[in-house]
Amino acid sequence: MLAIGERLFLTLWVGGIWAIGFIAVPSLFHMLDDRQLAGMLAGQMFKAIFIVSLICCFALFLSQCSQAKMAVVKSWRAWLVAVSILFIMVSFFYLQPLMAELKTSGLLAGSEQQQQFKLLHSISSSLYLTVSLIGLSLVAFGIHKKSS
Repeated sequence: MLAIGERLFLTLWVGGIWAIGFIAVPSLFHMLDDRQLAGMLAGQMFKAIFIVSLICCFALFLSQCSQAKMAVVKSWRAWLVAVSILFIMVSFFYLQPLMAELKTSGLLAGSEQQQQFKLLHSISSSLYLTVSLIGLSLVAFGIHKKSS
């Protein structure tokens, strides 16, 4: 029964981050002429998927810890989930608020605020891509080591 729950959490997390980050948000920017509106909607979608991702990743990590006990330290799967939690938390609690603050102060073309926003956005995008690939690897190789 635990394996079913883990698969559901993994599916919700990974499916969500891929659907939002690589389908929905690019579609918003492609379809909407108002980039500010697209950015606002994208921000709300990312906020929602970060919350879902944190819940799912914490559940997966706790499951790994409860099953592996002390061996969790040697589990690359548990470490990947832990890294994902860290990257999601940095994005959600640090980078996203800084980017939102910069947007509200106005991003004039060529301004220092615009350059800071671009840097933060680049870091955030890199973390998001890394978490997406980690999730994909856990889907491909499984959340648990196969018994021989």
